Amino acid sequence: MRWTWGLLALALWGCDDGGGGAPAEPVVDAAPADAGLPADAGDAEAREDAARDAGAQDAAPPPADAAEGPDARAPGADAGPPPEPLPAAEAMPLRRLSRVELASTLRDLLGDDGGALDLLPPDVESLGFDNQAESQAVPDLLAERYLALAEAVTARVDLLALAPCEDAAGAGEACARAFLVGFLPRAFRRPADEAQVERYLESYRLGAAEDPADAYRAGLTFALQHVLIAPALLYRVEEAGAPWVDADGVERTPVDGYSVASRLSYFLWRTLPDEALFAAAASGALDTAEGVRAQATRMIDDPRAAATIADFHGQWLGIDQLPTVEKDAVFFPDFDRARDALREEAELLAVDVFLRENGTLADLLTTPEAFVGPETAGLYGVDAPPAPLSRVALDPTVRAGILTLPGVLAVHAQSTRTSPILRGHFVREQLLCGGVPPPPPGVDTSVPFLDPADPDYETDPFAETMSNPECLGCHRLMNPIGQAFEGFDATGRFAPDRRGRPIPTAGTLYRSDVDGDFDGPVALARRLAGSDQVADCVATHWWRFAHGHKERAPDAALLADVRRRFRASGGHLRTLLLALVTADQFRER
Repeated sequence: MRWTWGLLALALWGCDDGGGGAPAEPVVDAAPADAGLPADAGDAEAREDAARDAGAQDAAPPPADAAEGPDARAPGADAGPPPEPLPAAEAMPLRRLSRVELASTLRDLLGDDGGALDLLPPDVESLGFDNQAESQAVPDLLAERYLALAEAVTARVDLLALAPCEDAAGAGEACARAFLVGFLPRAFRRPADEAQVERYLESYRLGAAEDPADAYRAGLTFALQHVLIAPALLYRVEEAGAPWVDADGVERTPVDGYSVASRLSYFLWRTLPDEALFAAAASGALDTAEGVRAQATRMIDDPRAAATIADFHGQWLGIDQLPTVEKDAVFFPDFDRARDALREEAELLAVDVFLRENGTLADLLTTPEAFVGPETAGLYGVDAPPAPLSRVALDPTVRAGILTLPGVLAVHAQSTRTSPILRGHFVREQLLCGGVPPPPPGVDTSVPFLDPADPDYETDPFAETMSNPECLGCHRLMNPIGQAFEGFDATGRFAPDRRGRPIPTAGTLYRSDVDGDFDGPVALARRLAGSDQVADCVATHWWRFAHGHKERAPDAALLADVRRRFRASGGHLRTLLLALVTADQFRER
């Protein structure tokens, strides 16, 4: 049974939101995108000034109850005036489920995702993540695939097991109604009213009429397909409560408990709420920070949170690109068989550190351990472990945390050789949030091919970028950082010399709060681990992942408070997640 394009268009864009109205247009913020944010735009001097201003703004200590981690080691955390009252949050843009979120939702709803990850096109990434509202348009291809996915799911699911009916011939409509009454609240993540039930029951009737010989199955198929392309399922539609004015005269508009439940579940689990979250929403427990904290603490200990932490780090570190990153098979013949293991071991290390009782950002940046498998042992220079993903202690003078993982180093390199520019740019953007302007128009940014067998292989193809005044302004932000990793080849294997000549790994951090010289990746990692700027940057990336959009001017105070709490905890990673979800603004529009 093939639905018409017209019916799909009506369902997606205006007549069937599962809640009595068309989805609202995404919020467009007219304020400057970078107001009050970390230095990540504009010319170099403006970025430096913005970073200095942001540091001054965040110098105030956290509230007395902010140190949720094992200690509070942030310099200056016990001095200064209390923070200003946070302003009301600005309405969040309308968000649809990403491909990963929709696949997880379908599996939890129906036990089968219909092959969503293969059928749907990859989401357009924005700010490095696949769940950002500004990049979530629905082009014709995606709309067509939503329809194809609905058909694929209903073809693979055992509908009669999903909605059993002893007397399908005589009581089919009653059975369909009973199914919809129980199913719609989970599919739409909030209670369904009679009008919604009747809408999809009408779809059941239309489907049943098309195949009288198998009316119950045909009707269920048509109704379920209708539900699976409803905006109330594909989008995270939220309902607002009554506005109120707080003691500081700020008008606040809360969202209802079911909206908070979805915010929690799609942030921490990337799927729909479970029964405990639905119950908490219904009881009003999610109306308070304490209630949200209780649920978030439970959810972080659930295996689904580990999958989300892995997903975040896969995107943040760039290792989600490992399946397609190019490496010359002549020079690196063993790389292809190691691709999958490199991503798995990097994500496992991040999850392991993140979920330790006292796991901190410093641990993530400096731990001399890794999870190694037979396919990757050679890259680490260790004996192959007896089992895949075995914890291995590495040489602490060579490896330090996530920055020296072969998967991370391989992604940020060329196909035949290293790249201090790519690796330095990665650190600058992902750990220091110090945006590097694009190269001037007309500049050749290609890297010449260098054959390791060539006698001139030692020639530095990037030397001009540090001597040409037109290049220096940007490249001194990247190259001296990336130089620390030159002792690792294009696949992340430790290769500290070329034909017996030691490779220099000394570098300099510039325009950070931990400026200075260092030699090698371990020294760089330790310097970054002590940086408030790095802690703030990591908190910013998690904020974007949690909220699904770039921070705007009204978000500056909220983000500053989250950063402050994170620093005051000594970079305790669980504290960061709890700080994000327990802020009053997390429960507001």
